[in-house]
Amino acid sequence: MSKLFHINHKGQINECHAKNGKCPYSASEHFGSIEKAQEYMERMIHRASKQNTSVELIKHNYSDDIFRAKNVDRNLPFYRGELNRIIKKDFEKWYKNKVQDMQAKHIGQIPSKDKMLEEFKQTSGAYRSAESRVLQLESNINTLLSQRVQAIDFANKFDEDIVDYSFSNASCSAYFVVNKSRLEDVRNYLNDKGFQLDERKYLEYTKGDNFLIRFSDHYPKAYLKRNEENGELFGYTNASMCVMYRDEELPGKATKNLQRFLDTCRW
Repeated sequence: MSKLFHINHKGQINECHAKNGKCPYSASEHFGSIEKAQEYMERMIHRASKQNTSVELIKHNYSDDIFRAKNVDRNLPFYRGELNRIIKKDFEKWYKNKVQDMQAKHIGQIPSKDKMLEEFKQTSGAYRSAESRVLQLESNINTLLSQRVQAIDFANKFDEDIVDYSFSNASCSAYFVVNKSRLEDVRNYLNDKGFQLDERKYLEYTKGDNFLIRFSDHYPKAYLKRNEENGELFGYTNASMCVMYRDEELPGKATKNLQRFLDTCRW
């Protein structure tokens, strides 16, 4: 089989040793000779040199704005309170009737109230429905907090080189405009931390003093809608790096004291 050469994200030409189509680089970036790869790369560098990656953000939100926008400070206590109300009202009534029924049937030892509470939690449709809402909300909040922490860790690392920034108040996305002089350091940081990274090709050769990094758990909506027709991600965003959050949980349960946790990771 003849050799194939590919061009990596740094613009380096290497022989491809991947098998069964598992190479991370696209078919259009594979060539039968180093000369053809070099010719293609020169065309791409010339095209990149016409692009300007400098960005000025229009919207500016802080990292914790989304929690107020989604009324987390009200919704979480409300749903937790609903659970407590069900226990205080419905369980007490259920417990009284249950004990009376067991006594009328001359059943031996009546289980402790704590054990009967556990039975109530397992059998009450109202309680299980309310508990499901609380658990789902807590899970969503913890996921969002974890994502915010990942973005803020990056921001703290490159604080002096961040020209502008904003956090979406509708989703987990975060945006940082970074001096292009730190491009390689940014790459190394993201790779070392295990992030999935998509990067505008030949970014080093583009115009502009800065570039935009987008942290999120999803690709831009416009790209997802047109992906089957055109797979070029950076035709649908002015970001030059799209970073996918790692799937990880925070230590402990941050929702137990949400405000205190937000105070420690505000940006």
